[in-house]
Amino acid sequence: MIIGVPGRPFSDKFLKVESTNNSDNQKRSGFCIRVFDEVQSIVNIFDKLIHYVEYNGSYDDLVDCVASKNFDAVVGDVTIIADRWDRLEFTVPFIESGLSVVVPVKQTPKAWMFLMPFTVEMWGATGVILMYTMFIVWFLEH
Repeated sequence: MIIGVPGRPFSDKFLKVESTNNSDNQKRSGFCIRVFDEVQSIVNIFDKLIHYVEYNGSYDDLVDCVASKNFDAVVGDVTIIADRWDRLEFTVPFIESGLSVVVPVKQTPKAWMFLMPFTVEMWGATGVILMYTMFIVWFLEH
């Protein structure tokens, strides 16, 4: 069984396959490889020798290689998008890829809330500069 893996994955934590001189002795690691190996050990349907092949093209080209039967499957950080979904079957995603936003907790409005953006020292410095400017203007007018 020939498994295609991205040659330039997004992160080494997801996938890393290092080829050595002997093509049967490959060092493979990463989260996607661990998930694939665990599923393989539980299901036990792959009685053939599994050979990981690095593919240095784009992810779309890698998916095309599976569709054209150059690879039997792909293991890696491949995103499921509409045009890929039409050509192949995908497993259920095992990592959430949704957008997350971190926002502060909304506080109840207070009367003196406008003072909160600056520290006490900053308000003091602003007051001193205002008084200095007022004194200079008063001095120049009289």
